[in-house]
Amino acid sequence: MGRLFAPLAALLAACQPQGPTYHADAAPILEARCVACHQNGAIGPFSLTSYDEVAAVKELVADSVESGRMPPWQAADGCNDYANSTDLTPAEKETLLAWLDAGAPEGRPVETVQAKPAPRFEPDLVLPLPERYSPTDLDDYRCQIVDPGLAAPAYVTGFVALPDAVQVVHHVIAFRVKGEQRTRFEDMDAGFDGPGWPCFGAPTAPGYDVVDIDLSEVPLTELLAMFENGEAIDALGGFGWLGSWAPGGQGGFFPEGTGIPLQPDDFLVVQMHYNTASGTVSDQSAIGITVANQVERPAIVVPYADPAWIADLPFLGDPMTIPAGQAAVTHSTGMDGDGPLFDYVRSQLDMPSDAPVAIHSVAQHMHTLGRSGRQVVEHGDGTETCLVDIPDWDFDWQSRYVFTEPVVLGPDDEVVLSCTWDNSPANQPVVDGSLAEPVDVEWGEGTRDEMCLGILYLTEL
Repeated sequence: MGRLFAPLAALLAACQPQGPTYHADAAPILEARCVACHQNGAIGPFSLTSYDEVAAVKELVADSVESGRMPPWQAADGCNDYANSTDLTPAEKETLLAWLDAGAPEGRPVETVQAKPAPRFEPDLVLPLPERYSPTDLDDYRCQIVDPGLAAPAYVTGFVALPDAVQVVHHVIAFRVKGEQRTRFEDMDAGFDGPGWPCFGAPTAPGYDVVDIDLSEVPLTELLAMFENGEAIDALGGFGWLGSWAPGGQGGFFPEGTGIPLQPDDFLVVQMHYNTASGTVSDQSAIGITVANQVERPAIVVPYADPAWIADLPFLGDPMTIPAGQAAVTHSTGMDGDGPLFDYVRSQLDMPSDAPVAIHSVAQHMHTLGRSGRQVVEHGDGTETCLVDIPDWDFDWQSRYVFTEPVVLGPDDEVVLSCTWDNSPANQPVVDGSLAEPVDVEWGEGTRDEMCLGILYLTEL
């Protein structure tokens, strides 16, 4: 019997393309690097889950791969190893381009397992904003209360933002708020017309930022102590970040075995930043979360920047000024491993005051003048661990960078954040059909203002 089929098998093999084919070569690469975004319902504008779908846009795929525009991955090679990297290896890029140059032959499905869509993050709870909102200001910040409806203590193990009116959504931040603060936040909601309340920066309305104390009147030594024991955070509302989204961001599971705790009476406040430069449209975005009863290590999300950039308190230092016309302006800041920020982290995670902290992922946020950014850990022994290096910032592709192995931050170490901007005349937004004139820029909430923000996902070791 084998003698009868051997010639037929040889004939079929001779009829197959001799170079790379979709099923044998291209599909595994597309599945690993592209399909998470390019499938129905995901962020990509078209799906790449089958041969017919890829073949229909093969010229666009070839141009995107050749130019390096896709897959979008801003982190430079050699900084760290990332579990969620979408960057093509040189061999993968060569294979894809050789296949596309050959006319994108399909080959036989039996050559390998048929390509399947990459597993998508499926939230346990999808929580929409309670009311639809129509932004009116150029930069409109609006917060609404979103209740997760938990019946028992739980841990959030994954997060995704589901922007509705993507053309006006600049960012989404979900804050977890202690249940004891509910009356205060409900009063804010009732105190303003329309859905929710205005909330620049923090998830609190103007005039509601402080409960019992005025932080600007507190001596510096006392203020630092208040941050260490959490009193300052509680005074500002008892809230912390749960998850966030900016253009190009993707949701997903948090690192395995970790999660952010939520009590049954806790609630969420979702802050929406709308920019209406492209027009006004109503929005009712949503967030999605996965939950677990227990995790191995509780986690906390910590945004950080130089307080002097944000607060109008001269004793903290100089503002983050980006002079008009300057093509390369850099500002940097550092957070000591035994300083107020990480003392607060340890207190929230119930860790000893001198315990090392595990950094599982980082993100960085700037606005449209951003050109490059970097975060590193400078160790007490003089060595350095690169967290992320973004040599060519793209506002439309803001990712989180999940390490294959956590980076250890000890009490003698320092996290250093730096950002570089281009405020030259040629790098200005188009207003009424022409480039705007450059102006001095500082930290601010508007899209034409700037930021330099680092975001860390932390646990105990």
